[in-house]
Amino acid sequence: MDELAEILSGLKGIANRQIGVIELDAALDIDEVTEIFIRINSKGTALSQSDFVMSKMAADTVHAGSLMRKTVDYFCHLAVKPDFYTQLAHDTEFQTSKYADKMKWLANDHDDIYDPDYGDMLRVSFMHQFRRGKLADLVSLLSGRDFATKEFREDIVEESYGKLDAGIMNFINQYHFSQFVMAIKGAGYVSGKLLNSRMTLDFAYTLYLMLKDDPTIPNAQI
Repeated sequence: MDELAEILSGLKGIANRQIGVIELDAALDIDEVTEIFIRINSKGTALSQSDFVMSKMAADTVHAGSLMRKTVDYFCHLAVKPDFYTQLAHDTEFQTSKYADKMKWLANDHDDIYDPDYGDMLRVSFMHQFRRGKLADLVSLLSGRDFATKEFREDIVEESYGKLDAGIMNFINQYHFSQFVMAIKGAGYVSGKLLNSRMTLDFAYTLYLMLKDDPTIPNAQI
């Protein structure tokens, strides 16, 4: 009984615990906010700008940002473990989205030439749609920042989520992904062990998707 009383006392004590809250000035530049985000979390698991983008997307329910975040997370998981596909059936929200049908092919994909993590996927989706390379800029755009006037506008938020959505859809497209991997293999890289830098693959896939956007360039040439 004494042990149980001690446990219950500790449980009740949670209500009296102090929780630290850091309030940031609304006038802070998004780069400063990103830096604060990374520094605060540096004592535990080191976080990156990709983590900040993922958290920004997860908090958005107006522009389907949370669903895009799930798509990125699920794709990267399935690329490594195709068997995980059966577990997606439990996520009814995702299964009724347009993204679910576009990822079915991963259930039978066992290639390991290019298994992107969410940082890779965000980088490629962002770079080929926005023609920018700094992920901190994506956080700014999803927040509605006008880089010319330094203002924040809702129409930029909407446009940015729309372009990111297009980038993610291009990335997960079976034809795009499989043709890119085939090209990498055709260049002699028949095993992931031959590739020392996944960043190089990110830039190569970005270039591939940018060229696909140009109707004047034949597929064979791409």
